[in-house]
Amino acid sequence: MTLLAFILVAYLIGSIPFALIASWIFRLPDPRTYGSKNPGATNVLRSGKKSAAVLTLIGDAGKGWLAIALAQSQAAAWHLGDEAVAAAALAVFLGHIFPVFLRFQGTSSTGSRAQSYDTDDYSKLGAVQHIGWQQRRIDFQPFPFPSY
Repeated sequence: MTLLAFILVAYLIGSIPFALIASWIFRLPDPRTYGSKNPGATNVLRSGKKSAAVLTLIGDAGKGWLAIALAQSQAAAWHLGDEAVAAAALAVFLGHIFPVFLRFQGTSSTGSRAQSYDTDDYSKLGAVQHIGWQQRRIDFQPFPFPSY
C-alpha cells in the first residue's frame, strides 16, 4: 500500500505543468495554443521570453529531482527498497508525459529523457536515445521538407 502512495505522489508531482505556471507568471499566452502546442520549455521559448523557458526547464527538471529525492529519503523509513525509488522515477516521468491536470495531454518529454543520461548501464541509454529519435522522427517532418 505504501508503494502505491509513493507512486501516486511521484505521479502527481510529475503532473505539475511548469510551462503553464511560467506562462502565467510572465503573462504569456497558453503554450498549448501556439507552436508545437506542447506544454514544454521549447514551446515556451517560442513565445520570445527566454526567462520563462528557463523557469519551465528548471521546474520540469526540479520536479523529477524532487520526486526521486523524496522517494530515496523516505523509502527506508517505510521499509521499502530500491524498487520504490525506481517506481517513483517511472511515475514522475509518466506524470510529466501524461499529466492528470492537463487531461493526460502532456509534453514530448525531451527534458525528462535527459535525466536518463545519468546512468552506468549504457544499454538503457541506447534504448532511451532510440526511443527519443523515433519520437522526433514521428513528430516532425524530415529535414528536406520543411513545413511552411
